[in-house]
Amino acid sequence: EEGVSEWFVEAWEGQDGCVRGGRIYMSGEITLVPESYTPTENVLVDENGDFYWMWGSEKVPYNKDQNGNYYTTVYGLEDYPLEQIEVYEGETDLDVIREKLSTGEYVLASVSTDDSEVVEEDEIQYHAGDTVTLMGTDGTAYDVTILSLIKEDYYGLTNRMGSNFSFYMAADVFTGIAS
Repeated sequence: EEGVSEWFVEAWEGQDGCVRGGRIYMSGEITLVPESYTPTENVLVDENGDFYWMWGSEKVPYNKDQNGNYYTTVYGLEDYPLEQIEVYEGETDLDVIREKLSTGEYVLASVSTDDSEVVEEDEIQYHAGDTVTLMGTDGTAYDVTILSLIKEDYYGLTNRMGSNFSFYMAADVFTGIAS
């Protein structure tokens, strides 16, 4: 495990000037079951039906695990980082978002932005209301509905490594799925 120790968090929170904070958890081991995913018109598909993205003139396939599921990056958010999201599509009321995420039946999905924080609409891979199946680290399948698309906050709400699929859920739900 990597991360900041609880001792460090407590010491930081005790400093003058620290008003409030919150944890962001992350896993790259939760996968997306491909049969549950309906790509938008923006997702590139090769002659074999596999998804890919372009790096210059090179086709780069989406990464899959040994079971054929797509790798994702899934984050668990405590209240403070959740309050930092900027909704692009779907539910915007933070209280409703918090309530629905706590059920474990909903996730937020990230959409790419450019350097000016404008959504790159030609890269949107799903929409609010879509349902996907995530495979937990213990092999349990979780059907979840995308409640909202949120603008990518690369420096504030990610591990700063790109991912074809990025989802956000409540921290307590995350710890149950990722442990």
